[in-house]
Amino acid sequence: MFGPAIGEECGVSFNEGKVLPPDNYYSSLNSEFVGGGDFPHDIALLLPLYLGDFQARQLFEPLDPYLDKYEGMDEYVNSVIEPYREFYMKWNGDTVALPIDGDIHNLFYRPSFFNDEQHQQQYQDEYGQELRVPQTWPEFNQVAKYFTENTEDGVYGTQVFGARPWNFGWWMDRAASRGVIYFDENMEPQINSEDGVAALEHMVETTDYAPPNTDQLGVAETIEQWQQGNVVMSVWWIDLTEFTARGDFPVVGDQSAAAIPGWEQDDGSVRRNAMMLYNRLYSIPASLDDARKEAAFYAAMRISHPDYSVNACADPYTGLDPFLQQHYTDEAAEAYTEKNPLRETGEGFPKNVPIFAPDKEYPEGRSAFEQAKQHIEAGQVNMENGFPQPNWPGANQYIEDLSIHIQRALSGQESPQEALDNAAEKWRNTVDELGRDAQQQAYQQFLQTARDLDYV
Repeated sequence: MFGPAIGEECGVSFNEGKVLPPDNYYSSLNSEFVGGGDFPHDIALLLPLYLGDFQARQLFEPLDPYLDKYEGMDEYVNSVIEPYREFYMKWNGDTVALPIDGDIHNLFYRPSFFNDEQHQQQYQDEYGQELRVPQTWPEFNQVAKYFTENTEDGVYGTQVFGARPWNFGWWMDRAASRGVIYFDENMEPQINSEDGVAALEHMVETTDYAPPNTDQLGVAETIEQWQQGNVVMSVWWIDLTEFTARGDFPVVGDQSAAAIPGWEQDDGSVRRNAMMLYNRLYSIPASLDDARKEAAFYAAMRISHPDYSVNACADPYTGLDPFLQQHYTDEAAEAYTEKNPLRETGEGFPKNVPIFAPDKEYPEGRSAFEQAKQHIEAGQVNMENGFPQPNWPGANQYIEDLSIHIQRALSGQESPQEALDNAAEKWRNTVDELGRDAQQQAYQQFLQTARDLDYV
C-alpha cells in the first residue's frame, strides 16, 4: 500500500510478497526457512506467538545496531506501548522485531440499548441496579442475560469467539484479570488453577447469552453477527467497529467502545487485563547480505513509524491497529475521520473512506472526531493493561492444545475443570518433549517481564 511512497523516499523497490495461509501460518513460514537455501524474502511478517520458536534458531537479525544509526529512534522505540514493546519486540535482550499491528481486545456495545428508558427501568426493577456498560465480568454476564431475555428479533446479549486457536484469548481476558499466568517458575501449568477454572466457567456461562454454535464462531462469523446487529455487546479486537466503514450495516451509528470488564478487588478497584492477541511484527532474516538487511530494516522501520502508521491504523482496509503513543493523539483521531492520504484504491483496497465519516450520525450526538477519540481512548486503556500471549519456544503447541480443550468446554464436551486439567497435562508433556531445562530458561524471560510490569 505504501510501497511507492517509501520507495521514493529511500530508494528501495517492493516486489510482490507471498501471502501465507492464515490457518496454517506457522508451518508455512517455517517451511520458507527450512525449504533449502536462504530465506527467499527480505522482510518476514511474524506473529509474537511464533517469536521464540524462530528466534531460538537465531533466524532474525538483531535490530539494535540499525536503530542506533538513525536519529529519533530512541523516541520511536519508547513510544511503543510498554507491554507490546517488552513482550513482543525483544528476545534475549535484543530488539528483533518492529511492530506494525497493535491488536488488543476492546468491549464494544450498542448505546441505543443502554440508553433505552424502558430497558433502564426494567433492568432496575429486575436487579436493583443501574443499567450501564459492564465494569466487571459478573456484571457483563448479568447484562448479557438481561438483553438476551428481553429483546426480540433474534438479538442476543453478546457473543463468544469459540474457534481455535484464538479462543484462548477470550478466556485469558477473564483469567489474566484474576492473576492467572501460564506456568510457574518450575514450568508447572497454572491454567487449571482455581482462578483459571473460574474464568472458564464464566466464559461457558456467557455462551448461554450468545448466538447458537458460538463455540464454532471465528473471525468472519463474529464480524457478521456484530455488523448485522445480532448482539448488543462483544469483546473483540479493536477494529471490529472499524470494519463497518466498508459497507452500509445496521449497526452503523450505534457502536461505542469501552475498557473490557475485570474482576473487583478487595479494595474496590477493578483489575482488567485485555489480551494483546495475534498482533503482527516485521523481522529481518539473518541470512540476508548486509546491504539487503540495511534496506529491509529501513523500509520496515518507516512502515512502522508514525509518519506512515498513523494513517495505516486509521484505514478500514488495513486491519492494522494502534501500537504507538502517537496513535492515541488528537492528530491520530482526526485521521480516523478522513480518507487515507497515502494510498489510492486498488486490489484489496476497493474504496478509500474514513472509518468515522463526518457526514454520519454517531451515538449521543458525538461528532466524527469525538467518536474517533472515544474509540481510540478505549483502546489505549486496554493496551496499557494488555496481557501478552506466549512468545517462547513451543508457544504454538501450547496454545493449540489449550484452544482444543477450551472449545470442548464451550461445546459442553468437557467441564471447565476437565478441559483445563486435560490441557495442563498436554502442556506438561510438551515441556518434557522440548526439554524442561531449556523451556524453563526461555520462560524466565517472559516471567521476569511480567513481574517488571506488575502482572504477577
